[in-house]
Amino acid sequence: MDVKDYFNKKITNTYAEGWSTNAKMLKRISFGLKNTEVYVRKMMCEFSPLEAFHTI
Repeated sequence: MDVKDYFNKKITNTYAEGWSTNAKMLKRISFGLKNTEVYVRKMMCEFSPLEAFHTI
């Protein structure tokens, strides 16, 4: 991606950067956990759509 792309097509990579930042933050928070299942669950909760957790 290039600076010209923003001015020509009005696109940025902020969405991908936000996901990357969230993943790094969860990785730092989860440092020291002995159970990798907890880490996987945290990632799934963070990056899953909210509608998946709603029940009727």
